[in-house]
Amino acid sequence: AGKGMVCCADTFNGVFLVDVSNPCEPRTVAHYPGLVGGVAVVDDVVYAACPKSGLSVLAAPSLGHRCEPHRGTPIPVPAAPPAATGNGRVYRPGGQVWSVAFCGDYALVAAGMKGIRVVELWPEIREVSQIETHGFAVHICVVGDRAYVSENTGGFSIWEHTGNGQFQPLGRFRAPKGEAVRQAMVYADGTRAVLQTGQTFRVLDVSDP
Repeated sequence: AGKGMVCCADTFNGVFLVDVSNPCEPRTVAHYPGLVGGVAVVDDVVYAACPKSGLSVLAAPSLGHRCEPHRGTPIPVPAAPPAATGNGRVYRPGGQVWSVAFCGDYALVAAGMKGIRVVELWPEIREVSQIETHGFAVHICVVGDRAYVSENTGGFSIWEHTGNGQFQPLGRFRAPKGEAVRQAMVYADGTRAVLQTGQTFRVLDVSDP
């Protein structure tokens, strides 16, 4: 925010203008409370992005000044190396791969917007079937013949392997207020699932899916 002044966006605590002209003794010279995600500084004005209230324009006479940072010397980025050759094999499901688990001889690939892809890996990679999820498939856990899928805003679903790489749905859980299910792990012989939903862990009884 100019020579000797730093403008800080401190998330839950607001915007702080800090005098750092003496690096050994920084001191706050101005403060704007509230929830803030980021700031931009021009002469005598600070623009604050506030998730709850929107854009706040803060007067900072004689304190805020546009500062052009020294960008240093650019580091040259080398060209991408050629694709590896040899015995390696690659499977591209069309979505972003988040997680993989195994059910017998099948690999179950959590492929984001492409749901769950059931794949044979040997002797060649071959897609056997698909599980169409309600949300982005971001994690999968397998216990026995059951697959437990975290579907982000689509919730948490349970599927049973009926043979030959085919799965049927058994049940679904949706977290309160539409919280996204980011990851689920199953314990206690398949009777308990621990779900990460936002900043909360939920323990579910899944003995009856």
